[in-house]
Amino acid sequence: MGGGMVVVYFGQLGGRLTAHQKTMLEADAEAISGIKGYTFGGSYENARDYPPPLYFVPDDTLLVQESEKLGIGHDQDLFGGVVPHPFVKTKSVTHRLVDESAERAGQAPVVDIAEMKEYVYAG
Repeated sequence: MGGGMVVVYFGQLGGRLTAHQKTMLEADAEAISGIKGYTFGGSYENARDYPPPLYFVPDDTLLVQESEKLGIGHDQDLFGGVVPHPFVKTKSVTHRLVDESAERAGQAPVVDIAEMKEYVYAG
């Protein structure tokens, strides 16, 4: 195998997984390790030293602060996504605010849907 390692990571935003879901996440991570030519390292342990590069397969979307603590610097470091606030993980394209009082911290300004045509499916 190559010089890197793939690990499963159970993050702050992840819910409780069933035994089947955990098994499938581990199987996915092990398959990814084979594709990348890396060693499969099982579940991530904070106190353990890992050989670089380290590739994460998280159970859910990660928060920015969490990804920074893990040393995740770009999309080549994980199989998943990173968001600045927990509510963002459920939003890709959203509706307009009902009024200004509904605005959340960290929410991006409203984008004209015409600008998004090449990124979203019709309907």
